[in-house]
Amino acid sequence: METIAPGVIYSCGYQLRTLPDFLAQLLKANVTVVLDVRETPWSYRPGFSAKPLREALQAAGIDYEHARYAGNPKPLRRIADSHQHCLELYADHLEQQPDIVAQFDAWLQPRLARGQSVCLLCYERHPADCHRAILLYRWQAQTGHDALIVHLDPDGAPRFTTQDLAAVQALVCA
Repeated sequence: METIAPGVIYSCGYQLRTLPDFLAQLLKANVTVVLDVRETPWSYRPGFSAKPLREALQAAGIDYEHARYAGNPKPLRRIADSHQHCLELYADHLEQQPDIVAQFDAWLQPRLARGQSVCLLCYERHPADCHRAILLYRWQAQTGHDALIVHLDPDGAPRFTTQDLAAVQALVCA
């Protein structure tokens, strides 16, 4: 089993995954803490609402925390006329609310310093379809941190956008 050194920040979407598959991905990467960046941590997918997810992660030896502040706000999701537009609104939201990235950094830095392996969780399997990539790349741009960002097994689900990760990085660095 390949392991990646601490200081790597992972992201993983649970779209079309089962809970055992999701846990296997995290364990393979030696993730020690999951940060749920959904605004509201509930799901129609069995096992992915906050309480059962927390319990399953704890049973696997992985900590769980929820960061409501980092979620894509419902008002933005409501006014977006497409998935792409929704992501653009979230990027603008982070630009207008730099305290979100600062709060994320304050949460993340001590965990990285302790050598914990962190994974951001949201629904969309492909990171270019999800606000978690925007948050991670904005964090890097805002802090200058050079942590390696690894998106766990992003393929295998229908895409919501046609953009790639380079487009996401360009969106946050514009």
